[in-house]
Amino acid sequence: MKSSVLRFVFSALFAIGLCLQAVAQGAAPAGTMKPGAIKVGKVQGKVTRLAADSQTSVLKVGDTLIETDTVKTDAGALVVLVFANGASIKLGSATEMKIEEFKMDPFEKPIEVAKLENEPTTSRTRLTLHRGEMIGDVKHLNKDGGSKFDISTSVGAAGIRGTQFRIVFTPSGDGKSFTFQLQTADGHVVFTGQGQTGGAAAVDVLSQKEIVVTAEATVDPNTGSVTVTKVDVPATTTTMSTEQTAAIKQTVTEVIVDAAKNTTITPEEQQQAATTPTNTDTSGSSGTSGSSGSGDTSGNSGTSGNTGGTSGDTKDSTSGQSGTGTGTGTGSGTGTGTGGNPGTTPAAPRTTNGAGG
Repeated sequence: MKSSVLRFVFSALFAIGLCLQAVAQGAAPAGTMKPGAIKVGKVQGKVTRLAADSQTSVLKVGDTLIETDTVKTDAGALVVLVFANGASIKLGSATEMKIEEFKMDPFEKPIEVAKLENEPTTSRTRLTLHRGEMIGDVKHLNKDGGSKFDISTSVGAAGIRGTQFRIVFTPSGDGKSFTFQLQTADGHVVFTGQGQTGGAAAVDVLSQKEIVVTAEATVDPNTGSVTVTKVDVPATTTTMSTEQTAAIKQTVTEVIVDAAKNTTITPEEQQQAATTPTNTDTSGSSGTSGSSGSGDTSGNSGTSGNTGGTSGDTKDSTSGQSGTGTGTGTGSGTGTGTGGNPGTTPAAPRTTNGAGG
């Protein structure tokens, strides 16, 4: 009797162990998502990348983008961006979009995007369309695993569920309002915006449906940023015309899929994207202060340092000089500086042009 009970207990523990192992293999461990790779599949006209450190570059086919990058197209230009999760988007003329976030779980084999029907691993995507036109083809997402693909504008946000869609966010022509248009050629998109009653409104935009929102807005003449002052989201969608649906599908087939079919993203490219700094903090760090001199007069105040400054060279002097560098600091007769460490008096009179600010 006792041996039977023991066999039952061991069998139960073994079964539980197998279940736990299966769960561990099926679900990605928490925190495994890393910044993902996005490749340029097609470029027409001038398209510019603005990085988080304010560096700009003109994009060409094969270039890699990461989260925190902003993409701008000139008038008459277009670009197709291919994501490692299998999604592809085309940005049209005079469009500006920021990649707020793109993270995904690691993968072991090269990804041939055109052959994917579902995303290869769990991912999380957040884009902001500041203005212009976007047409997208998003593979079926692993929603149960936590995958998301969201696109925001000043009017509202679109949650993509795996579909072909078009979003246009452009001035209405009167200088006082913007028009937001979301069309779903195939699949399902959830639009969330400001409802007519004042609260948030969520509208399902199903296959071959569209929602059009006109919002009162102002545009900053210096930065081009859009500030929406009033918006009401319709409670229901309308049916797209056959021509509209066909136009989106044609763009997906002839432009987006054509660009993606020649795009392969390797684990090495993914790893490079995962390790590329995406820090958007461009403020200067503290510089080191100049060493104390033998003079009895105080040094001149330093000016604010630029990011990326380097420490100055050591020179003989009778008073501390302000350095230029990352941070703020003032030279003085004792060589102290704000934002840096106090200098020390050397045997011979000298100061260091520290990285003050």
